[in-house]
Amino acid sequence: MGGCKYYLRFSKRSGQQYWQVVSYVDEHTCYRTADNRNAKTGWLAKRFAHVPMHSPYIKPSGLVAVALEKWEVKISYDQAYKAKRRAMDLLQGAGLNQFNHLRSYAKELLKSNPNSTVVIKCAEDNEAHVFERIYICLNACKLGFANYCRPLIGLDACFLKGGTGGQLMSVVGRDANNQIYPITYAVVEAETKDSWEWFLHLLIEDLGALNQKAYGFISDQQKGLVPAIQGLSEHVEQRLCVKHLYGNWKKKHSGLELKEVMWAAARATTIP
Repeated sequence: MGGCKYYLRFSKRSGQQYWQVVSYVDEHTCYRTADNRNAKTGWLAKRFAHVPMHSPYIKPSGLVAVALEKWEVKISYDQAYKAKRRAMDLLQGAGLNQFNHLRSYAKELLKSNPNSTVVIKCAEDNEAHVFERIYICLNACKLGFANYCRPLIGLDACFLKGGTGGQLMSVVGRDANNQIYPITYAVVEAETKDSWEWFLHLLIEDLGALNQKAYGFISDQQKGLVPAIQGLSEHVEQRLCVKHLYGNWKKKHSGLELKEVMWAAARATTIP
């Protein structure tokens, strides 16, 4: 640091396996700082590797505190975030490489869960097949729903926040204890009419092979979902989630009284 007389120089001895201090001035006139430009992402990832192994949900702010306490090194939130991602790759392998094992994963699922359904869809480019979608329906889940649950199915999707993005689609039912019952799920490239139709037709095929009955679907008004359900079959009924409807309705009709009136109408079993 500017003006400080502290100086240390060492070098490896020629033909030897050790290092020797050549010159040393032990006189400090500067203050100590926790900033260290040598704390790069690669170095931090190797030092942090054991942390996410035991605490996989630790936040970058937690890693900032670990670095300051353990090594007295001050790092930024962005450095900690990148180091955690690199450390997770060191522990689990790069996420992109895991796509090479998808078909082996599918075979293992079918081996351990006979009569299950696993469908992998790839998009072809000029050189190879690129993963696009995967649909998974375990036999125990579809058998239990088709034979023992009410024919009401809830649908929804959410964003995947990993490096490859995509959407996770899932459908659930209600069991005899009125608890949520998972039926099947899929990972797709985006939430579109085409991806919903692909997902729902596979679902209807699975359920129809076990129990021929009319099913009712409940969902929000996501893009492509409403027309996808309407195109399934004439025996399929569709209902919209009242919570999502009210979320749009209250923008123009706010107030507790109108909210209670709307929910009373939704719960009514007859038109009058």
